[in-house]
Amino acid sequence: MIPESRNPKPLKTPASGPAVILFAHGARDERWAEPFARIVSRVRAASPGLLVELAYLEHLEPTLEQAARRLAKLGAASIVVVPLFLGRGGHLRIDAPRLITAAAVALLAIVAFAL
Repeated sequence: MIPESRNPKPLKTPASGPAVILFAHGARDERWAEPFARIVSRVRAASPGLLVELAYLEHLEPTLEQAARRLAKLGAASIVVVPLFLGRGGHLRIDAPRLITAAAVALLAIVAFAL
C-alpha cells in the first residue's frame, strides 16, 4: 500500500455529481506513484468540488474497485475513469473495461461509470 503522503486523501465533503478516478498502471516500487499523487493534487486544486481518486491496475493500492467504493461512499453519482497510460494497449482495451464492469457489478449499479 502507498504511504499516505503518496496517496492523497479524498475530499471529505459529500458529492452528488460526477467523480473521477485517475487510473495508472502501478509498479512494485512505491516511488513510481509519486508523480501520479502530484497529478491528483493538482486536479483537486483546479477543481475543488470534484471528487478525485487515484487507482492502480496492479502492484499498488487502491484498486479501481476500491477507489470506486470510496467515491460511492462519498456520494458520487457517476465516475469517469481517466487512464494515465502512455498508449492504448491491452490494458486499456481489455483490462480497464473488465475492471470497470466488475466495479459496477460490485457497487450494484449505484454509480454509473464511463471510460
